[in-house]
Amino acid sequence: MRQLLLLITSLSFVSSVMSQQKTFDLVTYKEPKGWKKEVQKNIVTYTKIDEARKTWCVIGVVKSTISKGSIEADLESEWSELVLKQYQADS
Repeated sequence: MRQLLLLITSLSFVSSVMSQQKTFDLVTYKEPKGWKKEVQKNIVTYTKIDEARKTWCVIGVVKSTISKGSIEADLESEWSELVLKQYQADS
């Protein structure tokens, strides 16, 4: 029984060491395997495209910012920075 407990403890330790955690700003996460990674100044994005199923997914880890004082002001500021400027879109 003691050997089994030691084996389980060892495997969990190896598993946690092998699965590399990434840190960006305040967030620590495990990087998704098989996804395309793109690093920019304020965001790290992971993209996966499945041509056969005609599906896609984008995950973004965004750097924190200082609040502008209200939810509305924060939304307007972040929308401008993360969407309008990023994709050269009109407001």
